[in-house]
Amino acid sequence: MNWYLLIHVTVGVITATFIRSDPFDFAAKALFPAASILIGVSLAWSTRAATILQTGDLRAALFNDDRPPEDYVYAFQLSILVIIIMLAYVSVMAGGGVEITVLGRDTDNRISGVILYTLLSLSLRECWGVVNFTNMLSLLEYLRTKREKE
Repeated sequence: MNWYLLIHVTVGVITATFIRSDPFDFAAKALFPAASILIGVSLAWSTRAATILQTGDLRAALFNDDRPPEDYVYAFQLSILVIIIMLAYVSVMAGGGVEITVLGRDTDNRISGVILYTLLSLSLRECWGVVNFTNMLSLLEYLRTKREKE
């Protein structure tokens, strides 16, 4: 948890306010395929990162008492978990939601939309984080290999 969560909630509120489509219809028509793509991209790039982290010299340079391997592995795992949670939520929304009314149907639908767009914003950031970190690992591996050759 950090202050970025407030940014994602703000994005969720703004998006839910300005998108004219019903969040349940939007989830079914647009977000379900997009959410599936996000999980695929994240898993593919995580696999690439895992392959890069298997390089002995790079592991020795990255992993130490201050940054154990768990920090890297669990960061990827947490990113994928956030995206899976978003995919599950989008699936429920695409199916029409659940028939539980707490604050009234309209208010509950608005809150569901805010949660949907907040999770989407958070998932986009996590997916981009996986891609970005994997690219950084690739560059580190390239630079390490280049130095060895010189």
